[in-house]
Amino acid sequence: MGFWKNTTWFATDEVSAVCAGITGALHEIGLRPCSPPEFDQELGDALQYGRATTSELVVVLVAAGADGWCLVKSAPLETLAEAGSTGRPLLSEVSERVDAEGFQHDIYDGDASVLLEVLPDGSVSASGYHSLGGDPLDFHGVRISPDRFKTRCSLIEAPAVRSAFARGGSPDDVAFMLAERLGGPAADLDDNLPIVELVHGNIEAPEGVAVLCFERTGPR
Repeated sequence: MGFWKNTTWFATDEVSAVCAGITGALHEIGLRPCSPPEFDQELGDALQYGRATTSELVVVLVAAGADGWCLVKSAPLETLAEAGSTGRPLLSEVSERVDAEGFQHDIYDGDASVLLEVLPDGSVSASGYHSLGGDPLDFHGVRISPDRFKTRCSLIEAPAVRSAFARGGSPDDVAFMLAERLGGPAADLDDNLPIVELVHGNIEAPEGVAVLCFERTGPR
């Protein structure tokens, strides 16, 4: 059995700008900043397996990576892949707000994987397939062409990212290369364990990492 991983990257070292972009995009779907709650097992399970567009709470970690990149982890785990107020993925809306390209790489059981890429001009592209049930080529409303069942870059221009996907390794191998090349001091956060352990109340937030919490204010 392989591992599951959901990691978002933005091509900017402006952590505060990414935090502001996420806050703005989530505000548009009825979520406002709040103080961190008392995390526990029940809350952690709901967050880990929930959906940002219906959850009463969303937690986001933002950390500075290497070579001008920021890493983002969230609970629910695919928060920024979900549709925002424009109908585009929240990832796309944040990219537009921070004026930086971004992508989310999701791995399911170490085998299936999806690459969601966005540009600040609103361009969105997805490749790969998921194993969450339903149509494996429909990713939160973004349609994946059948001829793009293998993850590969079509929008992101950064050589470090393009080469990681072009080498054709397993999803695990690709994730390892991305963390090594883009993660810098935040490389260990590429794993899902820190965000999952945090919302289950088992660990404190990593030092130097921005922790954003949002609560729902409007109807789901």
